[in-house]
Amino acid sequence: MKITVNGEVFGNDICMFQMQRISQEKPGISEKDAKEEIAENLVKHAMMKQASKESIGAIPTNQIDAELNRLKKNYPSEAEFQKMCQANHTTEDMIKADLEDSIRINIFIRDITKNVPPPPSHILKKYYERERTVSMKPKEIHAAHIVMKPDPSNPSIVYDKMLRIRKQLLDGAEFAAVADKHSSCNDEGGDMGYFTRGQMVEEFDVIAFSMEKDEISPIFQTHFGYHIVKVYDMKEPVRLTFEECKDNIKAEITDKMTTECINKWCEEEKPKADIKIED
Repeated sequence: MKITVNGEVFGNDICMFQMQRISQEKPGISEKDAKEEIAENLVKHAMMKQASKESIGAIPTNQIDAELNRLKKNYPSEAEFQKMCQANHTTEDMIKADLEDSIRINIFIRDITKNVPPPPSHILKKYYERERTVSMKPKEIHAAHIVMKPDPSNPSIVYDKMLRIRKQLLDGAEFAAVADKHSSCNDEGGDMGYFTRGQMVEEFDVIAFSMEKDEISPIFQTHFGYHIVKVYDMKEPVRLTFEECKDNIKAEITDKMTTECINKWCEEEKPKADIKIED
């Protein structure tokens, strides 16, 4: 599959990457529907990137660097970030270029959606009554963890140490004290506070949200290392009052109206663009 938008080419490698992403997000989607979605997304992105470059000047270097630093905070160390770059055949300069495009596109989107009106109160109340999911506060758990990063050349050393640590915990050792002694995480006592699904990496969520209160998890692995988790408390889902969630409802409706505005802009600009889609 190859897509060309005003001379900018998205080759088969990019399209295949998008195909894998969509297949993971939407299991069972047909190849035809996936390809249509890929084409729509890439064409829209290319048109906005090109239009934003025409209307918006260079982005200050310090703003790009700040976004890069925020991105790096998602990785345990600079070395792990560099490993990610190598695995994805990219460089810091390439990432900075993408970040500059993203910042410029966001400014462009703000410009073309600045006249989207805020939803009135009666619409917010109707949405609250109709869309119950937006008013539900999801399940939260309060947990702590011990994490240790293994040496890739001999991971069994750390794993065996974690087995001994887990035995201590099952025998009654205080979790916070053991975490302070052994964990590579800086959280006091390994305490992560309350969190909902999606705030942690997927492997962590799968384990933590399958546990009972006061349970000690088996040893499991994420890209941060080997973990042991203890659940201190859990709060079941509850429905919020209108006043408690009206700001979230307003943001959700505004996002939908913004998306409609962007889609309208794209549809108006498509006839002016040179777009080629090859299967």
